[in-house]
Amino acid sequence: MAAMAQTVSRSETDLSRQAYQILHFAFTVAPILFGLDKFLNLMTNWDRYVAPWIARIVGNAHTFMYAIAAVEIIAGIVVAFKPRWELTS
Repeated sequence: MAAMAQTVSRSETDLSRQAYQILHFAFTVAPILFGLDKFLNLMTNWDRYVAPWIARIVGNAHTFMYAIAAVEIIAGIVVAFKPRWELTS
C-alpha cells in the first residue's frame, strides 16, 4: 500500500511539473513573439489599436507601440530567466 501511495504522489508531482513547464514556456514565448510582432507589424498595424486620447497624450502612436513592444520583450526575458516561483521536487 505504501508503494501505491508513493506512486500516486510521484505521478501528481510529475503532472505538476509538466503543467508548470508548459505555462513557463507559454508565458516566456508569448510576450516575446507579441513584442516582436509590434516591432515588425506582421499581423496588423498596431498603431491603429492605440486609443485616440492616448495618442494625443503621448504624441506619436508608433513610438508608443515600440515602447510597449520593448516592455513585452523584456517581460518575456525576465520570466524566462527569473520566474517568480520555481517548482521544487
